[in-house]
Amino acid sequence: MFLIKSDGKTVGICDQPRFIKVKESTGCFVETTEEEAQGVSANGTPYNLAGHDEIQIDGETAPEAEVVSTELLDYIKGLEDSNAALQEANSTLEDTICELDSGTDERITNAEDSICELDILVDELMNGGNE
Repeated sequence: MFLIKSDGKTVGICDQPRFIKVKESTGCFVETTEEEAQGVSANGTPYNLAGHDEIQIDGETAPEAEVVSTELLDYIKGLEDSNAALQEANSTLEDTICELDSGTDERITNAEDSICELDILVDELMNGGNE
């Protein structure tokens, strides 16, 4: 699938773009290859491709349009989805690290408290409970 976009708006959706050029001998629009195209037709309206101004409507230059493959749009959407998933995973990882860090601080405090209690017990045993 392809989107035909002009001025940031989708003006056509098609399976195969209809590339056109102006036939010099008649001035009519004729279908052509993408390589030879000066413009594209979307829903019967002719548009110039980027860098072209040969397509004229009532003596005025036709608006410019671009042909965008939805495969490319799907790929970009996939990248955006992957980026969002990575950001969410990163946030979860940061939360987990903070929880582990907090747990480590608590375990260190508990170990220090236990060592102090053990030190007091050892001191009592060594001194027979006398200070």
